[in-house]
Amino acid sequence: MRKLLLGFFIVFSPYLFCQVYHPLPDSNAVWTVGVNLMGLPPINGNFQKYIFSGDTVINYCNYKKISVKKFHNYSFIDSHYMGAIRENNYNWLFIPRYDNTEFLLYNFNTTVGDSVTVYAYKDLYNFEQGLSPTQFKLGVFLIDSILIGNNYRKRITLKDHNNYTERWIQGIGSTDGLFYACSHFCFDCGNLLLCIKQNDSILYYNNYYFDACNDDLDIEDKQNTNEINVYPTIINNGDKIFIKCNENQNLSLNVFDNLGRVILKKNIFSNQNNSVDIPFTGIFIYNIISEDKIIKTGKILICP
Repeated sequence: MRKLLLGFFIVFSPYLFCQVYHPLPDSNAVWTVGVNLMGLPPINGNFQKYIFSGDTVINYCNYKKISVKKFHNYSFIDSHYMGAIRENNYNWLFIPRYDNTEFLLYNFNTTVGDSVTVYAYKDLYNFEQGLSPTQFKLGVFLIDSILIGNNYRKRITLKDHNNYTERWIQGIGSTDGLFYACSHFCFDCGNLLLCIKQNDSILYYNNYYFDACNDDLDIEDKQNTNEINVYPTIINNGDKIFIKCNENQNLSLNVFDNLGRVILKKNIFSNQNNSVDIPFTGIFIYNIISEDKIIKTGKILICP
């Protein structure tokens, strides 16, 4: 019996962890969505950031207001109010700025075999034209868990009548983007959730694309940039990073993963290009120390 119980815990422990519900994030969350224009991959500098912009009351219910910031070729274009969102009984509900109707975005209280009717925009253009979101019917195909940070989150896999797969993650939304679940129905467009940031920490990011959560990822720290150069800060796995110091200093480099663990230490020599090889993928923080003082910090993205 003891072996049986142990086996049950090993097999089903991810599902047990999922019993901790992760609600709609608080007012410090930012969703970054890559935009697929005319079949191009969402790495061409076209993306949108969805941020909370205050609270409001509509029909005696409390909502969080959401605004969108649009970027093209990594340059800011404009921003505007998107609508209001709230959570009720594991449902995420949304009222667009052009409408007083409340639409269901997500239902995180489903079971396998359920049929779920949700509403989504195929792209931001349809929203900006004042169109209402489109109704979609999806079937719940699988419910499992995904480890994000130190916590397991419920993940729901759904399929439409064409057998196209859709995935929702509890507390995050669709992997196609906050408002763009079911965006695969659009032939010449589509969206992809690149990352979500909460309380200045990266909660989720897509390994295969650039990290738009960090606007300054490829911008050097303003302090001491004349003395120390770190480049490039966005590389592919297997490529090297170079550090150049022009002054005679005794420096050391520390690189940390997203859990704060030191994964690399290296001495930096002046008046030469110091090459650094990080044999991992993901987002990393580095600092450079001189005489027990941190004189430069920054971020590095290593793509698979």
